[in-house]
Amino acid sequence: MEEEYVATSRIKQDLKGAIAEGALQVVYQPIFDVSGQNMMLTEALCRWEHREAGYISPSQFVEMAEEIGVIGKLTEYVLRTACRDCKAWGADVGVSVNLSALDLARDDIVGMIRNALDDFDLDASKLCIEVTETVFVKDFTKTATTLKILKSMGVKTSLDDFGTGYSSLSYLDRLPLSRVKIDRSFILDIVDDPKAQRLFRGVVSLAKELEFDIIVEGVEGAEQLAYIRHVEGVDMIQGYVFSKILTASDMIARRESRFAKPSGGPLLKLVGTSRSLEAV
Repeated sequence: MEEEYVATSRIKQDLKGAIAEGALQVVYQPIFDVSGQNMMLTEALCRWEHREAGYISPSQFVEMAEEIGVIGKLTEYVLRTACRDCKAWGADVGVSVNLSALDLARDDIVGMIRNALDDFDLDASKLCIEVTETVFVKDFTKTATTLKILKSMGVKTSLDDFGTGYSSLSYLDRLPLSRVKIDRSFILDIVDDPKAQRLFRGVVSLAKELEFDIIVEGVEGAEQLAYIRHVEGVDMIQGYVFSKILTASDMIARRESRFAKPSGGPLLKLVGTSRSLEAV
C-alpha cells in the first residue's frame, strides 16, 4: 500500500510537469455529416503516456488533476492546443473542447477562452464548448450565464451524453445550447430492438423540436449507421464507422490531400463487414 501511494504521488507530480512542459498529446475524434463525406468538426481528446507507468487513461489523470488543483491548467492547455491546431489545419473544420464543472465555476473561464481565440486568431464560430449536465448541478445560474456569454461571442455550446442523466429534459429549454450529443447507449441495440428504435427516434424528435443540432456519438457498425441515416433530424455522426482518432498532423495531411485530389474524387473510403466498418 505504501509503494502504491508513493507511486501515485510521483505520477501526480509528473502530471504537473507534463502539463507545464506540454508533454500531453491532444488528438482529435472527427465528426461528420450524415453522408460521411464532409468532416464538420472534431472533438479534442487528451492522451498521456507516462515514461514509466505507460498509458494513463484520461479519466485517471483528469481525476488526479482535480485532486492536486491543476485541472484549470490542464483545461487551458487542451483549449489552447485545440485552437492552435484548428487554425493550422485551415479552420474549415471546427473543434470542440470539454469543460468540467470546476472549469465553469472559474471566474476567469470566459477570459481564458477569449484569449485562446485571440492569440491564435481563430474565429469563435469554429470553437464548440462541450459540457455534461453535471456542470449544472453545482450552480445552474452561473453556468447558464457563462454559456450565454460564450454563445454571444459566437462560440458554439453542446450538451454531451444527452439523455443519460436525470435532469436533461428539465434543463433543455433553459440552456443556451447550440447542439446536443446523443449518448452511444441509445444506439447499442438500435438495429434489432424496436424499443431502442422508438426511444432513439423520440430523443431525436425532442431535440429537433427545440431547434438543436443533433450529433450521434459512438457509431461503429454499418447497420447502426444505416438506421440512423433513416431517422429524420440527425445532423452529424461521430464514431469509428467514419474515422479513427487523428493527430493534428493527420488533420493537416487530410486537408492537403483533399486539395490534391481531382474534383469529384472520394473523400473517404469505407471497408469492412456489414456490421463493422473502419476508415482507411
